[in-house]
Amino acid sequence: MAAVTGLGVFVALAWPIWAQRAAAPLASAAKPGAVAPALPPAPLPPALFPLRGETGRPLRMFALPSLNALFDGAKPGAEPPPWYHPSGVKTQATQAERLVAQLAKPWRTRAQLQRLAQEPPPPGPVRFQVVGDAEPGRFFFSRWLFNVPGVFERQLAAAQARGGDFVIQLGDMVSRGVALQYRGLLGLLERVGAARPYLTVLGNHDRRSPHGASDSRLYQALFGPPSYWFERGNVRFVVVDSSAGRMTPLQLRWLDRALDTERTKIVFTHMPPIQLRAWTGGVAGFAVGAREFAELVERRGVSRVYVGHVHALDTVVHRGVRYVLSGGGGSPLFPSAVKRRFHHTLEVEVDGAQVRETVHPLLGRPFAL
Repeated sequence: MAAVTGLGVFVALAWPIWAQRAAAPLASAAKPGAVAPALPPAPLPPALFPLRGETGRPLRMFALPSLNALFDGAKPGAEPPPWYHPSGVKTQATQAERLVAQLAKPWRTRAQLQRLAQEPPPPGPVRFQVVGDAEPGRFFFSRWLFNVPGVFERQLAAAQARGGDFVIQLGDMVSRGVALQYRGLLGLLERVGAARPYLTVLGNHDRRSPHGASDSRLYQALFGPPSYWFERGNVRFVVVDSSAGRMTPLQLRWLDRALDTERTKIVFTHMPPIQLRAWTGGVAGFAVGAREFAELVERRGVSRVYVGHVHALDTVVHRGVRYVLSGGGGSPLFPSAVKRRFHHTLEVEVDGAQVRETVHPLLGRPFAL
């Protein structure tokens, strides 16, 4: 009887994913403009968007070179690993890491923001697309039971097709931050293309190891600093790194300065603060600095905080600030306390102080959040 009960629970948990996997090809074939099945990775050109000197337009971007410097070592206070400067990888890097760093040049944050800075601000609302956690699952069983092949590529293509000012991915682009997996990601980005600038948030899976002591050197070699801000219209967007499961005093001081503006303020970070227990269960979030982070975004009047890490969709108001959980970019939909677990992306409009989100499910009609 226990075996039968266990089998029933297993089927109940896995059935929505199997049904989505079975329905996805049919839905894709039926919808106009559906994305074709993924093709084998094509060789990447040396640069998709070569920078040809200064454009004359100011690039409103400030980035702290390495917020990870305090904890990139194996132990707190240990000497950090060799630093990968955006202009080139140090000699300790492997040949594969050097190659992937060169291939990533057009996708670096500074190059993507320079593309954005060359375009005049929109006359109406600022509009952007949010894609949540996308790594397909580290292990075969998690990919087979709780995921659908090719979801990230299909959803990223749909987000790019919807347009707007930019597309931002909330972290966990790869299962592990190693050269081979980043090479696969770059091939996917090349197939999808970048009609709109593609920006990134550092997730724990984008580090060399997703759990325990690790570093983000290769991510920084590919994309640049893990914390940065920029402006578009009357909005300041701030990306801050929580991938190591903490937010240090140095990061919080930087964040406080980045939020010192009268503009509408939007924050992106990978992990939610741990006190949002409906999402984290007291475990799946960053703990060190979480209280100070929540107090800071409240004091600075932040309009939205977008987070991933938990593979679901939800919203909560904490200390007067609206947090939006969007972790359904293409990662396995593991069982969790959050009820709305389905693959999706967000379309966001910021019109003055008003922020509106539209959810675009992988299957089904869009709806307002």
